[in-house]
Amino acid sequence: NNLAGLSQYKPAFEKAFSLFKGSVSGESGQKKKRVILFLTDGKPSDIKKDSIFRTIRDKNVELNNSVIILTYGFGNVNQTILEDIAKQDTEKYGIPADISVGDITVSWHSS
Repeated sequence: NNLAGLSQYKPAFEKAFSLFKGSVSGESGQKKKRVILFLTDGKPSDIKKDSIFRTIRDKNVELNNSVIILTYGFGNVNQTILEDIAKQDTEKYGIPADISVGDITVSWHSS
């Protein structure tokens, strides 16, 4: 979500999670993993970085922590925040993790 050169991460994650929520399978009892491929060419312009992580935590809990986030940065990006998003390290930003519905799956690879 890039408006006038801004990279607003929170609205992008809200939209991605809402697409998953709108396409939940009717097959009960099956644990399905969902993946967000998050690509950005800029540092987050969101005023409050914790709101990005609150959105990730809350929206993933609604989907039983079934979403894996893969991040890719091009150009002038903040590598640390992309790593934290991929690891879903919400606690680092003051947002306690919620594993009441299941463990958070992390797939992290550094180059």
